[in-house]
Amino acid sequence: METIVLMKNDNDGSPFLPLAADNFKKACVVGPFIENPDTMFGDYSPTMMTDYIVTPLAGIKTTQIGSDLLNYEEGCTDGPACEIYNSNKVRTVCEGVDLVIVTAGLSRYLEHEGHDISKISLPGHQMSLLTDAESASGSAPIILLLFNANPLDISYAKSNPRFAAILEAYYPGQEAGVAIANVLTGSYNPAGRLPNTWPASLDQVPDMINYTMKERTYRYFTQEPLYPFGYGLSFTTFKYSDLNVASTANTNGEGSITVSVTVTNTGTMDGDEVTQAYVKWDNVAEAPNIQLVGVSRKSISKGQSITVSFTIKPEQLQVWTDDDKWSIPEGTYSLFVGGQQPDQKVSVPSNVLSATFKL
Repeated sequence: METIVLMKNDNDGSPFLPLAADNFKKACVVGPFIENPDTMFGDYSPTMMTDYIVTPLAGIKTTQIGSDLLNYEEGCTDGPACEIYNSNKVRTVCEGVDLVIVTAGLSRYLEHEGHDISKISLPGHQMSLLTDAESASGSAPIILLLFNANPLDISYAKSNPRFAAILEAYYPGQEAGVAIANVLTGSYNPAGRLPNTWPASLDQVPDMINYTMKERTYRYFTQEPLYPFGYGLSFTTFKYSDLNVASTANTNGEGSITVSVTVTNTGTMDGDEVTQAYVKWDNVAEAPNIQLVGVSRKSISKGQSITVSFTIKPEQLQVWTDDDKWSIPEGTYSLFVGGQQPDQKVSVPSNVLSATFKL
């Protein structure tokens, strides 16, 4: 459960999840991942006894979602590749329901070591799966569950108000259905964060024969991503205050920078907050645009405030110079502390604090 990322939670300006199950007594669950145990595991996973694997559908069946009617249909008879797709079956099970849950993504058969994906669009007819579920279900809200490792182009669901929630589950393993059910119903408050930058299109991704770091990873990315590195929502809200920075560090690698900040759970649920500390070099040509130098995940009860502390070592501020050596630049550094990267268009509700220090 700790790795699940809540990427969208917006129902006409209000949070949609966690579900009030009594409001959704008629539901449907569709897509190639609903009952396929093998797709719950990534590359290099062990061989599992399928009887012990809880699929997404099995997990949802343990809740009150669809208590009067729970329709389900994979739609893709060849699994996540979804080259063989039955639109009519998907549309039929989505008619007349109060809630739609769509599963989409990749699998270890579509992405694994030695087999990179060449595009970020949803495989096969999975996009048709989304649009069929949407058009056949009237005005019912839709939840998109993703199972993948590589970023995917889900801009359609991100920008479409019918898609009230998006959950990135990655490859959640044996207890997949339990984890998903717990998040959907609020038994668990998600706090996963994206470990990579999701590009808005392949145009933002440099060619493989371009060996520079330009536009690669969050450290050198200058464009507007679909979702930024470090992003992830919560069912509660947090506020940052009282940022303190003290430095004894120097360019010889001695000393350290100590950072502390107060984090307050200002929402109505207990939850984990992932505090992130980033550094920017001022006027250093060889340096990355920004760099993560500290991360801390802490459980904070509703209404509670805690102090989160980091120690930054001078070696974390090294850059590779044009004369082929590591160097700690002298000068002013900008520090940003919060639940996300600074200055992101796609952002979480909490604030980001900033300060400077010198070496």
